[in-house]
Amino acid sequence: MKTPPSSETPPVDVSQIEEAPRNINSVDAGAGQPMVARLMARKAELETILAGLAEDDRGTRSDIEGALAHLVLLTCGNLEDVPKLVIVDMSRWLERTRHLGERA
Repeated sequence: MKTPPSSETPPVDVSQIEEAPRNINSVDAGAGQPMVARLMARKAELETILAGLAEDDRGTRSDIEGALAHLVLLTCGNLEDVPKLVIVDMSRWLERTRHLGERA
């Protein structure tokens, strides 16, 4: 059973609450662009992160290398006329890799 709020507690002014800074990566920044362009931007971003990783960060390194290997399979066909089924897989790849390497 909830107790009613105390009348002595002032209400929270939502306009005074600061939002936490949001990490904008290529997945977020590329919204609205063609799928292949978004994929290539994310690929470049992941390759840059991978190049800057410490040697002992094996978990993140392995995750990024796996994501890039999967991307090779998605981009091995004609990128001028991508079938809708492949576009769906590309979109899923982007979503799965959205936060990959953010802590690196």
